[in-house]
Amino acid sequence: MKGIANIAGNGGAQCRFVGMVGSDETGSEYRCKLAAQGVEPLLLESQSGAPSASAVCLVTPDGQRTMRTCLGASLELRSSAQLSAGWVEGCRLLHAEGYCLYRPQLAREMMAAARERGALVSIDLASFELVRNCKDALLGLLQDGLVDLIFANEEEAITLCQVLDLAPPGSETNDPEACVAAAQRFLLSPQGGRVRVAVTSLGARGCVARGADGEQGASPACRVAVVDTIGAGDFFTAGFLSAYLQGAPLQQCCAVGCAAGAEAVQAVGAELPAAAFDRLRSAMASILATKTTTSGPAAAAAAAAAAAAVAATAAAVAATPVAVGAFV
Repeated sequence: MKGIANIAGNGGAQCRFVGMVGSDETGSEYRCKLAAQGVEPLLLESQSGAPSASAVCLVTPDGQRTMRTCLGASLELRSSAQLSAGWVEGCRLLHAEGYCLYRPQLAREMMAAARERGALVSIDLASFELVRNCKDALLGLLQDGLVDLIFANEEEAITLCQVLDLAPPGSETNDPEACVAAAQRFLLSPQGGRVRVAVTSLGARGCVARGADGEQGASPACRVAVVDTIGAGDFFTAGFLSAYLQGAPLQQCCAVGCAAGAEAVQAVGAELPAAAFDRLRSAMASILATKTTTSGPAAAAAAAAAAAAVAATAAAVAATPVAVGAFV
């Protein structure tokens, strides 16, 4: 989740990180690192003695990872009433980590508060175990129309397909392509809350995104040497959201997301060095400047209008806070 805030902060957007830490060295270090990266740390401090949340990350020789998470003091943030009154002011986007589903009332309150102020709400599904354990909480938020964009990796999409029995007749529930398509169709349907955009990252195969209006986007993964996949999902999500907030079409959002994820897998751990952020900013600018290949007066006018919208939105992003909610 910190990777999402890092990209937003390093990209020039004003960003808040909302959560709770323990009264310990880890919490203090976390707060300082966020501030150093241009992120406003709106972090409450637990007085119960509970430690700050942490995760043990295990990385195999081929760069793949698995994680075991201890949510620690973060679980003590249970109501938006614990936060200062202005936590959501100026917010254009609230992004919720999937672990908020272990506290569905908190998630509901914060999402509703963001929605009341005209902000978009996005969520990532965090892990296949969370999808399995928190199915009802997720469905409740979706069906109440509180989510605009939803992110899942392939494993999470397959699990969602399985636990909700979404596979079409005659297909296997372990068929990745069929499960991803079925999960996205559900999320875009009235039964799934009709989110605006459903995004699935596919690891080395890139990603696919579908919008409720029929728009689609996809991108192959960038060919890079994989060192460590920790943080790749967060960086992908951050890149996608950054482009989306600038008015980019889904195709470009997917490409920016994959570019961000590619930088993450080339670094050890979940933080990027300054040179990597410089490369990423350059790649994002290049992708977002790409023109459509269609021709004709109508297409030219549409392209010009899209470019103007992207430029106007980019200026607004630079001047307007983006609240990133971290419920972990």
